[in-house]
Amino acid sequence: MISTALFERAIAWAASAPRASELGAYRADFERRTGPIVSGAEDYEARIAHFFEQALCAPRGADRPRLIALFAAESAPSASERHELAGWLRSHRSLWRFEPSQGDVGRLYDRIGGARFLFKMGRADRQLRPGDCFDGRLVAIGPELFLSPGRVFHPQAALQSLQVLLSEAQARGMLDASLLDPLLGMRSRLLGFKSIRAEHVYRLDALDAEGLAAPWARPERRSPATSEHT
Repeated sequence: MISTALFERAIAWAASAPRASELGAYRADFERRTGPIVSGAEDYEARIAHFFEQALCAPRGADRPRLIALFAAESAPSASERHELAGWLRSHRSLWRFEPSQGDVGRLYDRIGGARFLFKMGRADRQLRPGDCFDGRLVAIGPELFLSPGRVFHPQAALQSLQVLLSEAQARGMLDASLLDPLLGMRSRLLGFKSIRAEHVYRLDALDAEGLAAPWARPERRSPATSEHT
C-alpha cells in the first residue's frame, strides 16, 4: 500500500529551504493553469494533495531530477521506502473513469491513453462510484498498482460536456496529457461561478487565453459568495 507518512515526509522536505521558493513558484504557475487552491474551500484537501503529488513527481526540465528522486537521494530512506519512492517516480497521471469493480480489485479506464488498469483498492477507494471521472495518479509498487490519494473529481454535471470535448480532441489529434491542467482550470471556473452551464466552460476552443476570457466568466458575473474563490 501507499505510505501516507512517507509522502508527507517528502512534502515537508520539498517545503523546506532551499526548495521552498521553487515549490512556491511552481504552485503559482500550477494555480494559473488549474485554478486557485483556496484554503477552506470544499475541495481544498483534494486539490492540495493533488498539487503536491504533481510538484514532487512532474519533470523539472532537462538534466534536473524530479523532486521525488532528489528526496530519495537525500533522505536516506529504507530499502522498502526506496522501493515505494521508485513507484512514485514512475507514477502515471491521467484522467480516469472508475468502472464497476469487485472485491479488492478496482478497474480504471484511462480517458487520455485509452488503456484499462486493475489496481489494489484501499479504504479511501471504497468511496468511488462507477462513472466517477477524476485527475489522479497510478503508482506501481512491486507487481501491484495503487491509486494515489490526490485525486480531483470533475463534476457529474460536466461529464457529458467533457466527453464531447475529449471526442473532439481525439478527432483533432489533441488528446494527450497536455489537456489535464486546462481541464482542471475549466473545473475551477465551473465551480466558481453560478448559473453557468458546463458546455459553456468545458470547450476545446477555451484552451486559448481569449476563450478563457469569455463573457460568462467576467468578474461582474460572479456571485458575492463565490468571488473570493475565483
